[in-house]
Amino acid sequence: LSCFDTVLRAPVPEDLRSNHLQDAVSLFTCYLSEMAA
Repeated sequence: LSCFDTVLRAPVPEDLRSNHLQDAVSLFTCYLSEMAA
């Protein structure tokens, strides 16, 4: 999936805790988009 490649290439945020929820939501939304395509 292209979105997973993008996530893996993205720079790691300094504060994983503050960004974890946002990243999880973004990844989940992208996953749904890939499945729906």
